[in-house]
Amino acid sequence: MGAPLDAFVNDFVLPLLGGGTVRLKKPLSAQDLENFRGDVGLLTRADVHAARVDCGYRRVERPLLAEPDTFELVFWMGLHNLLFFDHPQLGQVWASDAKWRLVEDTTASFLDRAQPDSPSQVVARDLAMEAVVRLLRVDQIVETREADLRYFGQPAPRGLGLFESVAFLQREETVNWLTFRHSSPAERLLPRAFRASPLTALIHADRATGRPSLGPVSSLLEDPSYARAVVYAWAGSEHWDLIGAAVLERVLDDLGLGIGSEQGPPTTDPGTAERAPPPVEPATEELLALDSEDSKPAPLVAALVHLHILKVLEMKTRAGLGAPSSSPAWKLFFGLPLLLDPLAPLLGDPGIQSLGAAMEGRWTEYRSFVRGIISRDELRWMRDTFAPALTQGHRS
Repeated sequence: MGAPLDAFVNDFVLPLLGGGTVRLKKPLSAQDLENFRGDVGLLTRADVHAARVDCGYRRVERPLLAEPDTFELVFWMGLHNLLFFDHPQLGQVWASDAKWRLVEDTTASFLDRAQPDSPSQVVARDLAMEAVVRLLRVDQIVETREADLRYFGQPAPRGLGLFESVAFLQREETVNWLTFRHSSPAERLLPRAFRASPLTALIHADRATGRPSLGPVSSLLEDPSYARAVVYAWAGSEHWDLIGAAVLERVLDDLGLGIGSEQGPPTTDPGTAERAPPPVEPATEELLALDSEDSKPAPLVAALVHLHILKVLEMKTRAGLGAPSSSPAWKLFFGLPLLLDPLAPLLGDPGIQSLGAAMEGRWTEYRSFVRGIISRDELRWMRDTFAPALTQGHRS
């Protein structure tokens, strides 16, 4: 008989990381963690190492990975229980609400204990959390005379057609677990999972819940390969502008300049300027790296500026820009290309001129376009309050 940890790795960890079918047998407890500790050497198995490295390749060519530790194991256990709360046969395990509250408290403890405090731990958490973000479930849907019956991740009962409400149609539907509806405990636990995986939360800022610390992930973005990976991931999203706004809003909060705060940006009516930027020509893609120094917010702001640059390079600013958002941070996000001069001492030169005269002209046109999105008061606030606060935060 295999060790308890061995079974958990085979049934859950490897399928999650490798894209297989995860198996949820029972909620994991603090006692399970104690039992696992005796077999913790199994975490260095060759197949576990290969699965972790393959997941790391999703981001960069040389992922920053240390050996898995107990805290990574605890995170896997927390994610297992998180998914279990959406199990279709949840009520058949225990009937007692008190027992489920204990499982929820234990799961919250697992996820909270997995908070990363180094760049390598940030990368390790992202391996599993990104897999959860991508997780798919195949549901069976049976249309009857009375209603549609959905069987979550399981086949419909064989004897269903024997009843008078015989099915008219049976079909399958593949859904993304993250974006589908969840049980109340899963909804409460999901923000904790994202807080424990700040890189995943940063890349999926338009969908992530919770408020992860920006410190560890900001340090990771000092690595050009990870900074580039994040920017390209943002740029590949249909909602790149909403992602940029969500990330900037977090930066403002961390600087004490949050929306609605005493020192926050002024509020204005939504702009009515023309949304689409002028057409631009293709250009080569090179050097997505600002000279950001060792500071918490600077690498994030540098990445946001380069998101604008990359969209102009791709000629996709027109296609990627949806309806105007009512979020003040959305407009402030479009004001960032107008702050290159005041932020130059901190962020350095983004290298627009090195990309050629065509790109330089398109970038000038794009900056003119974004001036129609942000108001004069907001732009003045960004220059007089945000830029100095960002520089002072860097120096502190």
